[in-house]
Amino acid sequence: GFRKVYRYTAEGKALGEMVRGDWDVQKIHSVDAKTGWVYFSANKDNPFGSHTYRVKLDGSGMEPLDQASVRPGAGWHEVRFSPTAKYYVDEWSDHASAPRLTLHHADGKRIRDIATAQQEQEPKQKTELKGGFFRIKTPDEGVTLPATVQLPPNFDPAKKYPVWLQLY
Repeated sequence: GFRKVYRYTAEGKALGEMVRGDWDVQKIHSVDAKTGWVYFSANKDNPFGSHTYRVKLDGSGMEPLDQASVRPGAGWHEVRFSPTAKYYVDEWSDHASAPRLTLHHADGKRIRDIATAQQEQEPKQKTELKGGFFRIKTPDEGVTLPATVQLPPNFDPAKKYPVWLQLY
């Protein structure tokens, strides 16, 4: 199954899912009862990343908040909302970019850039890792899982290399 956001009455009666689809809600950041929005992170548009969304308390009007701030569909957004949920700070990066910190209104509109990490480059050339994203089917249930591989510079397929496997 997938992790979702559900509504309940004050008495504990389930009212149903607020969001639907084959993707996970990764974290609920804030519930603003005054404006009627729930803010959360999910992997809806990219199983390799995390994006920020909001949905009305009745389950309508779901919208992405960070799609216009960087390359669409790319990377990982780690957000922190203000106590009033009027603003949030977004720390974004992806496999090829240094982290970037931006300040936004709750509707996703960017207020300003706060900081961008400077990537060091070698004086003569930038070293780039080769590799990419792919999917693996599990042998037992045929579930498709996202995966990445990064190959070293000057990769030679005839050589043997150590492997570092990271599981979550």
